[in-house]
Amino acid sequence: WKNLDAYLNIRSELKIRHVYRMEALIGRLDAYKYGIKDRKPAPGRKVLMRLKRAKRLLTNRLATQLKQGKPRMVIHKTQKKITSRRWLARAYDEAESMVNNQKPQQF
Repeated sequence: WKNLDAYLNIRSELKIRHVYRMEALIGRLDAYKYGIKDRKPAPGRKVLMRLKRAKRLLTNRLATQLKQGKPRMVIHKTQKKITSRRWLARAYDEAESMVNNQKPQQF
């Protein structure tokens, strides 16, 4: 809220006492629905192992490129490949991790 005093005044005049928890809003607000609707399905065991192997190879490649002093564009492309190959956990897993005060799981 921009004007906190006016907001608190309105809440007290209307006798609003409840406060929504974040996990209660998941699936109700558009900002939370969008993350659930267009999400990729979680990878299976074989795909997950292939992603881990590719990430390990790309991080080693990036380390050697940094050691050798390769051009900035080459390093940038390798970094983009590493960050583009990410799967996020399901929205329900993210909500559970928020409730447990943990970081969301990334595959």
